[in-house]
Amino acid sequence: MRFSRVFVLCILVFLALVFVMQYRMPRRFNWRESYSTYSTQPFGCKIFDEVLATAFPNGYEVTEQTFYQLKNDSFGKPRTVIAHKHAKTMYDIDVESMLEMAERGDNIVLIGSGFQQEINDTLGVFITYDWDKKLPDFGTAGVDFRRDSIIVWTGDTARFKRHTVMAYPKLLDNFIVINTKSDAVRRKYKSLAHSPKNEDWHVVLEIPIGKGSIYLVSASLLFTNYGILDDECRDFVMRVLTQVGDRPVVRTTAYLPNIEKEEEPSPLRYFLKQKPLRWAIYLTLLTIIIFMVFTARRRQRIIPPVEEPQNRNREFVGLIATLYEQRRDYRDLVLKKFTYFAEELRREQHIDISDPSEDAQTSSDWHKTRGLKSRKLPRSSPNCAFCRPTISPSAEKRWRNISSKSITSKTNYNKTIWKKNFKIHAST
Repeated sequence: MRFSRVFVLCILVFLALVFVMQYRMPRRFNWRESYSTYSTQPFGCKIFDEVLATAFPNGYEVTEQTFYQLKNDSFGKPRTVIAHKHAKTMYDIDVESMLEMAERGDNIVLIGSGFQQEINDTLGVFITYDWDKKLPDFGTAGVDFRRDSIIVWTGDTARFKRHTVMAYPKLLDNFIVINTKSDAVRRKYKSLAHSPKNEDWHVVLEIPIGKGSIYLVSASLLFTNYGILDDECRDFVMRVLTQVGDRPVVRTTAYLPNIEKEEEPSPLRYFLKQKPLRWAIYLTLLTIIIFMVFTARRRQRIIPPVEEPQNRNREFVGLIATLYEQRRDYRDLVLKKFTYFAEELRREQHIDISDPSEDAQTSSDWHKTRGLKSRKLPRSSPNCAFCRPTISPSAEKRWRNISSKSITSKTNYNKTIWKKNFKIHAST
């Protein structure tokens, strides 16, 4: 018992040390663009959604509804809809619903590194890229990252001063360009932020439609956990969202890859995602398996003494003899003895002596099995009736008279009954 306690204590101490070491080790981030409301990775949106939920006084929520569903679900109160457009195509009915929502007074914020052709043609814009930049991937070892991408804020100068934002090149590699030559149309478009290289390269572009507006944002990676936690980028993100924060805000994930359900939180998933907890589970399972292997051996138990089975045949024979003695039915006893003898003869020698009609054949078979010649057969009778017991009526009557008298001893009983009153003879 003491050894078991020491073993368990050592295992617990070992698991605690592994947990502490794994917890203090540096973590590796996943730089995949997910925009998931459940992901705490740099390009997820869990922290982003939590900050906006506390920043907007009129309410903030995340939904999976499309623009078509949001249009039919609206109760006439203006609101702002934020949509991350990433690797999933919007249907024509969604584009039409988005324009109808803007016409009636809703603000639409489309965030993406590129938009499909239907949206570009409808809004009169297209996306261009800065091909002069070298864009190393995040998480690449040995790369010297510098904030060489600049965003110039030019919108809402009444509340915000003109400001420049320094960002990493990977965060800003495409821009929005107005695809129209009409000066009247171009004057309707309002640029909130652009590139210092070219004022026609817009980062945030406001397009008034009806009573509302559509905001196109090309720096999609800034509107993530990374952008809301980075001191340089957070100011830019909040400036853009302040333009539409005077009403209820809804962020839809309907146009993102189906990764929301894959990252749904659960207790086991949380333990498996955390490396220290994951190794703690693995070591615990390994310990249980080792314990089961070493304790699966059969333990020696006390073998109870096995008594030798007693022979009850003699007791049974004595009981039957006592029963016949009390009933004074010796005739039936003799007949049963013949029956057992006939059965034994039939089973061992295949000779049946119980049928009187087959006595001749039975006698012949009997002598053949014994190796006797026909000349040695008894002259008196060729049959085997001498084997069949008979009790004469006179002997049975004499026995009845004697059995009514008192028998003093078993010896006198044997001499008197068996020698004088019973006669087993062969019938001729």
